[in-house]
Amino acid sequence: MNEFSLPATNYDVIEKVIMSYSNQKKPVTNEDIAQISGLPEHQVSRNNKFLVENGLIEGGKTKSVTDIGSRLGRALQHGKSDIVSDILKEIISANESLSELITYVRLQKNLDKDKFADHILYCSGQATNQYSKAGAKCIVDIFFSSGILEENEGTLKVLSSKEREEKMEISNEEKKTIDLSQAQVNEVAIKEADNIDPKRVIYNPNPSISINIQLHLPESNDPEIYNNIFSALRRNLIDGKE
Repeated sequence: MNEFSLPATNYDVIEKVIMSYSNQKKPVTNEDIAQISGLPEHQVSRNNKFLVENGLIEGGKTKSVTDIGSRLGRALQHGKSDIVSDILKEIISANESLSELITYVRLQKNLDKDKFADHILYCSGQATNQYSKAGAKCIVDIFFSSGILEENEGTLKVLSSKEREEKMEISNEEKKTIDLSQAQVNEVAIKEADNIDPKRVIYNPNPSISINIQLHLPESNDPEIYNNIFSALRRNLIDGKE
């Protein structure tokens, strides 16, 4: 197997870089993509060699997205997992080294994700560091996203074309079910909102009543006058007697 380039980041970052390139109509610099993607410039530049080697971008100091890179970026932006899977399979098939890695998995038994990542790093010929280790794991995730590879109880398996199609059909059916369930929830919410009477008055079934009484007492130095007034109030308001 010939040496090959690795990404220098995880798969999520690679996706962001590809999507950022796919939106550009003219050649751009690493700084441009960093600003567009919100990523540090070094994360962009460290991934360029891998993207160029696999035909996703092209150019020198300034780079442009290729047709396949543009298609992949659009599919990623719109969440078209089936299209993403097909394009990634196309990229893997065109790269002899990546194709050989799939053959290696097919011939192994009880190969787990970490051991496969170590094998990818070894075969790449790259120095062992944090970037190459992340890149090797990113390659494994690319194989997963392509639908070529799956992990079952810790063991990796290469799926046949028929198995990939069946898995994709199941995935699409599950997505349809989720979309239908959400549509039903939205329909119920709309109906409930329509049944609300905007003129309905919300009231308290046990209202409380407060009575404020203001007294204007006559000016007098005779205490008997005040005594008579308060006695009358007590009889009429409190005792209820005439």
